[in-house]
Amino acid sequence: MDLAQQTPQRLEAKIRAIAETVTRPAPLSPEEQQALIARIRQQLVEQDAVLIAHYYVDEQLQQLADETGGHVADSLSMADYGNRHPASTLVIAGYASWARRPKSSIRRNAC
Repeated sequence: MDLAQQTPQRLEAKIRAIAETVTRPAPLSPEEQQALIARIRQQLVEQDAVLIAHYYVDEQLQQLADETGGHVADSLSMADYGNRHPASTLVIAGYASWARRPKSSIRRNAC
């Protein structure tokens, strides 16, 4: 086996080993889900925020964005919507890699 084949297999083995150690939280009951959604809705209003979700995120986040006046779209449309929306805070549900580039996912208030 050559190096081009060994490297992906070695990386996959490392990823599987790490994934096996991750403890997943217990699923929320329907009542807990509804309470959490109500809390998020309230905080969006209190903080003058809008939720913008990418097509690739969990369906529940997309639904919450739609139901609270936010937006579900691709990256370009999300950026355009966020730029035009009057909310003072944007809550962006997107790729984990976006967290490494905060300038692309945070809008600063113009004062």
